[in-house]
Amino acid sequence: MNNFSELVVESQTKLGKFVVIEGIDGSGKTTIIKKLSEKLNELKIKHIITNEPTSSPIGKLCRTYLKSPDSIPQVDALLFAADRIEHYSYKIKTKLTEGFTVISDRYKYSSIVYQSLGEVKMSWLEEINSHVPEADIVYYIDISPEEAMERLTKQNRVVKEKFEDLTKLRILHQKYERLQEKYSFIRIKGDQSISIIVDLIANDLRTRN
Repeated sequence: MNNFSELVVESQTKLGKFVVIEGIDGSGKTTIIKKLSEKLNELKIKHIITNEPTSSPIGKLCRTYLKSPDSIPQVDALLFAADRIEHYSYKIKTKLTEGFTVISDRYKYSSIVYQSLGEVKMSWLEEINSHVPEADIVYYIDISPEEAMERLTKQNRVVKEKFEDLTKLRILHQKYERLQEKYSFIRIKGDQSISIIVDLIANDLRTRN
């Protein structure tokens, strides 16, 4: 009787989908996600938007380290992994069990790409990020490093993050290509208009709900 009751409860639990948007700096992720949220509201798809690094104390420390060219790569990676574990445990998992579609601007795939830029092995990065599950869907906004750099230059920010130069963007793009094949990301051409990209993602999500 107890086993049957547990099965009934489990079958009635509607889990949401965990969606991640990935891409190199300058790919337009943040704008795409903002417009996507507006579109999903129109479609009455219950969702929340979140991002990494988070606004938690660890997340804020991650953002500080992103601006430091002298930070140790392994320290960066461990900080991001810790922030991610809290992010998933306290926010993402909770909302998924409530039936929300959770859309995150970056997830562990960003760490595997960015923190492996130097001497850190991808395999170690995958290991320290194995404490959180894979996303249900990953949309990879694929844009050329040259176009991304042009967009970043136009932003005229006073303080830039340490990955924002063309040489690094080219390497990061290559690494994303490797992950795209390994994790079966859904590739979306980033040189299209924002409205087209948003419609592509929204229509795909609607078919999965």
